[in-house]
Amino acid sequence: MPERKEKSKASGRGKKQEKGKSTSKSSESRGITQSAEKQQLKSGWSTEHLRTENEEEKIQDRSFLYIVGFIIAVLVLLILIPRFLTKQEVKTIDDAFRETLNGVENEHQFVYNGFAFVYYDGLWYTQVASKKSIYTIPFHYSPKEVENVSFSGYSEEFMTYMINHPLSDGKVGTFITFDPTDKNQKYLALANGEFSFSFVKTTGATVAPACTKNETYACSNLPILTCNESKMPVIFFDNTDSEMGEDENAKVSITKTCVTISGSGPEIVRAADRFLYDLFGIME
Repeated sequence: MPERKEKSKASGRGKKQEKGKSTSKSSESRGITQSAEKQQLKSGWSTEHLRTENEEEKIQDRSFLYIVGFIIAVLVLLILIPRFLTKQEVKTIDDAFRETLNGVENEHQFVYNGFAFVYYDGLWYTQVASKKSIYTIPFHYSPKEVENVSFSGYSEEFMTYMINHPLSDGKVGTFITFDPTDKNQKYLALANGEFSFSFVKTTGATVAPACTKNETYACSNLPILTCNESKMPVIFFDNTDSEMGEDENAKVSITKTCVTISGSGPEIVRAADRFLYDLFGIME
């Protein structure tokens, strides 16, 4: 009997020890679990925190790139905009005429007696209506620059006589005569060329060469005509050697049968332009 009691006590103590061990293990397990959960929470917070920081850094990086791009775009515009603002468009003469007639006037374009004048590439241009067409005519001098050219007679009277007295070939036109012995042929040729081009283009008339004297080979086969002797319409380019000032030098004198355009050197060109301005009704 005593032996059974001792065994029973020993068995009870064993069970208690096992139960204690089990309880201890359970506590340790719970501790480990709680620690692991804390670790996971910390790890999760840390990962989420890092992810958030990375996203913020990416956003900041993108924002920085946007700002840099914007600044570069602004700088490019600041460089290019002045070029666009100061760069002048290439205009045609027709564009310049329209612009002038719309009120844009300066030293290179203006309206004179209803005609638009534009200075382009060393010459003055205007547009003249004739025979249901509009012609662009070049001049070396603007109408403002020939206002003081001496002028007498009526171009309408000469033109009427020219129409009623055709040339020998039956064509309506005029002879253009000059002194072949004149030493300053350069300005004579310039005045003659500018006048003949504009005159023929706008009137459709013919111009025929002539000389005032037969003293050169070039004139040997041409009519010899002067204003005093000819009954045919004649335009005489007279390159004078006057010692008068430029303002008094250029002169246009018109009679029924003859137009005398005179001047020394470039003044004869100025006189030719003055006659054309009267002929086209730009000046009176």
